[in-house]
Amino acid sequence: MLFRRKLILYSSCKSGLTLIFFFLSIISVTQVAHASDFVVCHERQIFPPYFTMATYNSEEEVVGVLPDLLTQAALAVGVTPKYVGYPWKRCLELLKQNKVDATFPSIYLKKREVLGRYPMAQGKEDKSRSLANVDYSIFTSRDNPVQWNGAFSKKQIPIIGAPLGYVVSQSLRDNHNIKANTQFLTLRGLQLVALRRLNGYVVEKLGGEAILRQEELEDKVIALNPPFEKHYWHLMISHKFYSEFPEISEDIWDQIKVQREQNFSKLVKTHSGGNLNPHND
Repeated sequence: MLFRRKLILYSSCKSGLTLIFFFLSIISVTQVAHASDFVVCHERQIFPPYFTMATYNSEEEVVGVLPDLLTQAALAVGVTPKYVGYPWKRCLELLKQNKVDATFPSIYLKKREVLGRYPMAQGKEDKSRSLANVDYSIFTSRDNPVQWNGAFSKKQIPIIGAPLGYVVSQSLRDNHNIKANTQFLTLRGLQLVALRRLNGYVVEKLGGEAILRQEELEDKVIALNPPFEKHYWHLMISHKFYSEFPEISEDIWDQIKVQREQNFSKLVKTHSGGNLNPHND
């Protein structure tokens, strides 16, 4: 009799555990189903090989290293990204308002934590789960370069451009007492440097050099060493999406690390004709 009771109790517990695991699996699948529409805002500008706009069957799509990498990461966890393009400050505002689920590429700033979530580890920026490790350089005229050795010459107050809303435009002001000209996107900014209407323009080096080749401006404009700043680019996720789908959010960042380590260099070559040599951790 005692053995039978133990057997019945064991069977009941086993059935209960099976039922719990069954319901947990249903919840997990349901979360992925609900999170399947993952709306991602990207800056709408030409910046190869990372991202640029292309037209397929009369529809405009974003293409490049970063959307390819992110799409692979998202699909690996069962969500499909839907991309929308706006000016960068607009993307950040839409993220803050939870009107998009994510945006890229974003540099970590403590004050930006109110806008959305970054991949974190022990309360700090998790650089291992970034989209890319990048250098920002000062692009300047070959014939009349800005004087730069990690600091600007005190004898010269250069007119420096940078994209609106970028961290480097804030750094120019806060660290070098230079108010950046933020009227122009990268392509136009580099063209104005070639025309000597700007003394310099600060932007990510790999993309800036790609535009110089594309516009045949390499004989007029160069990127200075040392780099202006070094940063990590991240996918920021909205507070709303993260609160509803924390595990999926973390899984996406985990997969970004996997995809970057496995495919980043290959994607750069694909989107640049094999001419670029990226550095990435």
